[in-house]
Amino acid sequence: KIILFFGRLNFKKGLDILVRAFGRVARRRDDIHLVLAGPDNEEYGKRVKSWLHCEGILNRSTFTGMLTGEDKLAVLRDADMFALPSYSENFGISVIEAMACGVPVVISDKVNIWREVAETGAGRVAPCDADRFAEIILELLDNPEMARQMGENGKALVQERYQWSKVALAMEKA
Repeated sequence: KIILFFGRLNFKKGLDILVRAFGRVARRRDDIHLVLAGPDNEEYGKRVKSWLHCEGILNRSTFTGMLTGEDKLAVLRDADMFALPSYSENFGISVIEAMACGVPVVISDKVNIWREVAETGAGRVAPCDADRFAEIILELLDNPEMARQMGENGKALVQERYQWSKVALAMEKA
């Protein structure tokens, strides 16, 4: 099972939370792998790798660097879950991209589309807390039908509210 982080490797993204949560989950399940896809312009990845090493899970993690085009779509399609425990996120375009690909999302309540995700059942929302993120990740892994439904709900949310035609109409009305 692939848990995907897709975004820039940066403190703001809550990767310290994600590493601790993934460590807790990995100690209970041996069928998971963490993929961290995104640019590392500030060399923050070194710190993340050291945390993964301290948790004993570096070998269960892959850093892809920045992905675009077909590679980006492939990693999104292959993911079983998308996680973003961000400390602050204006919108979260990567969340929309994951939902558009039918991937259930686990995000913090600091990602500014958390209300829409929660209201539509497109994923789960948690505070910036590793224990809570671990609980939710385990819940989705243990309930694949629920996770599949969340993915479908996310696709519907994107089609209903975030297609360019819908955004253009909302802008026109505003």
